[in-house]
Amino acid sequence: MLSLLFAQKFRFMKKYSLSVIEFALPSPRTGSIDTYSGFGLASKQAIKKHQEIQLLKHKENPNYQSEVSITNRFVYKRKQFQVSGRMDGVFVGEDFIIEEIKTAFDVNKLSNILHDSHYTHPYWLQLQTYGYMHWLKTNKIPKLQLLIASLRKNKNHMLSFNFDIKRFEAWLAIRLNELDQDIQDVKKRITRRIKASQQLSFPFHSPRPQQKELIDLIATQLTKKRPMLIQAPTGLGKTIGVLYPTLKESLSRGQKTIYLTPKNSQHQIALDTIERLQKKGAPFKSLVLTAKKKLCMKNEPICNAKYCEFAENHYTKLTEHELLKKVQRKKNINALYFKELAKVYKVCPYELQMQSIPFFDVVVGDYNYVFGPNSNCSRVSTLGMGENEKTNLIIDEVHNLPARGMEYYSPELSGDFFWKLQETLEQYPNPLTVKLKVIIESCLRIITQCAVPNIKTPHRIEPPIRDFKKQNEVLNEFLTEYLESDLEIEEEDPILKLSNYWSDFTDALEFVEQGNGAFFTSFNPLQNTIKITCCDASTLIKDAYSHFEQIIGFSATLKPFDYYSQLIGLHTEHLYTYEFLSPFCQSQRKLLIIPQISSKYRDRATHSFKIKEAVLRIASLNPGNYFIFFPSFDFLERVYSLFPSSTDFSFLKQTRKMAQNDVVNFMRKLHSNDKNYLIFAVQGGMFAEGIDYIGNLAIGAFIVGPPLPMFDWEREQMKHYYEVQYKKGEEYSYTYPAMAKAVQAAGRVIRTETDKGIIVLMDDRFLLSNYSKCMPTDWFIEHPKELVSTSILNDVANFWEKGQFQ
Repeated sequence: MLSLLFAQKFRFMKKYSLSVIEFALPSPRTGSIDTYSGFGLASKQAIKKHQEIQLLKHKENPNYQSEVSITNRFVYKRKQFQVSGRMDGVFVGEDFIIEEIKTAFDVNKLSNILHDSHYTHPYWLQLQTYGYMHWLKTNKIPKLQLLIASLRKNKNHMLSFNFDIKRFEAWLAIRLNELDQDIQDVKKRITRRIKASQQLSFPFHSPRPQQKELIDLIATQLTKKRPMLIQAPTGLGKTIGVLYPTLKESLSRGQKTIYLTPKNSQHQIALDTIERLQKKGAPFKSLVLTAKKKLCMKNEPICNAKYCEFAENHYTKLTEHELLKKVQRKKNINALYFKELAKVYKVCPYELQMQSIPFFDVVVGDYNYVFGPNSNCSRVSTLGMGENEKTNLIIDEVHNLPARGMEYYSPELSGDFFWKLQETLEQYPNPLTVKLKVIIESCLRIITQCAVPNIKTPHRIEPPIRDFKKQNEVLNEFLTEYLESDLEIEEEDPILKLSNYWSDFTDALEFVEQGNGAFFTSFNPLQNTIKITCCDASTLIKDAYSHFEQIIGFSATLKPFDYYSQLIGLHTEHLYTYEFLSPFCQSQRKLLIIPQISSKYRDRATHSFKIKEAVLRIASLNPGNYFIFFPSFDFLERVYSLFPSSTDFSFLKQTRKMAQNDVVNFMRKLHSNDKNYLIFAVQGGMFAEGIDYIGNLAIGAFIVGPPLPMFDWEREQMKHYYEVQYKKGEEYSYTYPAMAKAVQAAGRVIRTETDKGIIVLMDDRFLLSNYSKCMPTDWFIEHPKELVSTSILNDVANFWEKGQFQ
């Protein structure tokens, strides 16, 4: 009867579940940002070491048990906190011993940190939590020991102590009160968000017709919990059309929305939209995420308390100055605010930024925060205590995601990098130089031995994975020694570059080792380069989606939908796709295909003059600003050199590596309106995507051929993979990626309802079905041949004079 009443009592209490790792934290949180801070999860290397130790102990001691589950309910203020975990190891005998295993590159350093922590380090608290839960169940106090195992040597250090229950219960009371306060804060946040959802309204008098259709469509599909891919052209108002209903839905559940763009430079449109929505009175908050390197107050982002005064006692200073409370009072924050706090309080601006995410309702960042190999996806989408609903995810310009995903997981190692590094050795003290020279020679030897003898062209290889991993351990050990020396760490530090360069490659070898067919490793003898190529990152991208409630991807170029859905891991029967047509009148646009001009590599020498002539003759009919988008810089330079200096036009030209000042000057000239410009740029480049050329900034665009990826050995290997996997090798490897860039470039013209312009596609391949299926539906009625003119100049002249329909 008593047990029944006890169960009834628990039934009416709200239950909150935590892992031991989440539960056993210092209260209040203190300490530095450090490898051995104890915050965060174990690495794969550490997990493997755990397993090796556990296996050995099983063999040595029949009384040893590993990964023993234990759970307990702590009751506080009519709430029950169910804490669960698995003890690394227990010894069952006359004395019950609980052993926690931790790993470190520097065993002595971690031992000293633990010794100085007075048993408040997370590692100690985890062990004591296990001990306390065992005592509650058995009424017997266990012995506790903490084993520190070296990740680079067969060296272990055992720490043990007498479990003081009263001391633990003093911490426990503070921690439970802290958790209770967290719950109250989350409840307030959820209430605020629900209220904000009710107050959130469309910021203009009324949506445009197609914009309203987009808003209604997304709102409907959100209720059905269907992932979405939406193709919407420029001028429809797609950013607000997507963000408004998605944010309203997430706020109604007390949750936030994550808004991703391919690059930081593309955040501004989203931020302008957020500002408009806020001006209508909805009290929601926004946060812009900035990369660690850009936020870092030091030359290099080394999160080590000895090197960085901003990392030292970061959590302690955060608590003392109540910085998270300061952050929560802000409406919109970005890098400038975090840097200001960093200067005043000597805290890490990047870590403070990441800790601030739960308090904001719209978080804007680039793809890397969710999809990168070292992403902070779990932190971006983290739920507070008592939050059960997941975050919504918006992916802007989602056509970029397949290539970006492959790029994330396609590292390479070049012999040139190591040979150049050898030339810098003189700057380091002699003992360090000797060690570094040996390491570089070892790296070069491992790379060189990958080559298959007597093959002079790129070829597939089976990389010596064990050698790469061992060398990575050597580099980690050397890096630790380097960071603990008194040498000043430079910006773009060569030794840090070396360590990251090698470890990025070694990390990606994991996918090769798993036998994942989407990855292959090759060696190029001509460049002495070894490379891992990811043909398809869809499974890795798909893993990230589990953190989110709703996925909405949108772009002006998402055809064919199957291609994009396959390569971004959204290809399910549940996926909803939709294409919106241009909101502008057909009379605002003149589309032409000139099949007589070829941009094929073999024809470029003979057709460059034709391109020049066509551009000048067509543009001269109505002088203004015209973009000429090329497949490559080489082709751009070839045609550019043919243009006479004395024309009715001035010239602007994109170069391979434009400095920020050059880009600013480029755009300033374009906005000056004092000249008519022919602007030479590349498809897929910074001037071909993500920029609005409103009004007279661009009245025409010449698309010089589809920008097919370079035909080479690696691309042909990818083609083979796509043929086997999707039965569309040519399309997935060449055609579709090229057409996305071509259509994006064409979309720079006609951005508003008052704009007018021409789009000229130069190449007969635009007439082929595999190419034309990527074009927006409203570019032609039945066949792209409709865009071929027998009287180009007359048709263009009539368009400018009369604004005739296509």
